[in-house]
Amino acid sequence: MLSTQKPWRPVCTAMAMLVILGTAAYGAPIGDLLVPGDTDFPVAVRTDAAGVLQLSQTVPFTLNGSGVSATGFVVEAVYLRDGTLDFYYQVFNSIGNADVTRVEMTNFDSFTTFVFSRTDGGTLPANPGFADDGNPPIQAERSPDGTTIGWPFTPPSANAISAGEHSQVLVISTNATAFATTPTGVGLIGAGGTTVAGFQPIAGVPEPASLGLLGAGIVALGLVRKFRPA
Repeated sequence: MLSTQKPWRPVCTAMAMLVILGTAAYGAPIGDLLVPGDTDFPVAVRTDAAGVLQLSQTVPFTLNGSGVSATGFVVEAVYLRDGTLDFYYQVFNSIGNADVTRVEMTNFDSFTTFVFSRTDGGTLPANPGFADDGNPPIQAERSPDGTTIGWPFTPPSANAISAGEHSQVLVISTNATAFATTPTGVGLIGAGGTTVAGFQPIAGVPEPASLGLLGAGIVALGLVRKFRPA
């Protein structure tokens, strides 16, 4: 008995599924997975391709303690890599007699985070001011509620970021597809503590092209159902 199946039906179904799946196909974050309450030791140094620079900023800071102080700046950038965003930070302690002993980034609670550091900052794409080498963090930590990523530089005290020194480039690789700037996104601790503006991941809105592909896939599946024999 001859088959009554329409020859275009399997093709249409396959195309529809590929279109729908393609709208959600993004690259995976890279580095070591850091879940809420977790610690990553030691922090891996990687040299993966950074992607495309989306935005950068250089933010000054001042730390003041009991008779000691430090003045410097943080270079920050967001890179788009395979459809998801990676957040880059490097701390420069310019002058003063106080060390920077810990750096924190906030508002990562709704996202998957992987961490690593880089020593090739000077060669990053469209380099906004990163430098090579630098003091390595002792480890990376994520708070129990998942919102804060912390990078301690002590102990030992030799890793603290003293005047004239800078950190390695600290990278938080995420599954986020959108970002914003918050006035207290980066915390610095040493002689006292302070917060400065920083980038943070936010819930993304699908691009018009992605919405169009998803709609095309749904329509194709609807046609398959409409012409299916009873």
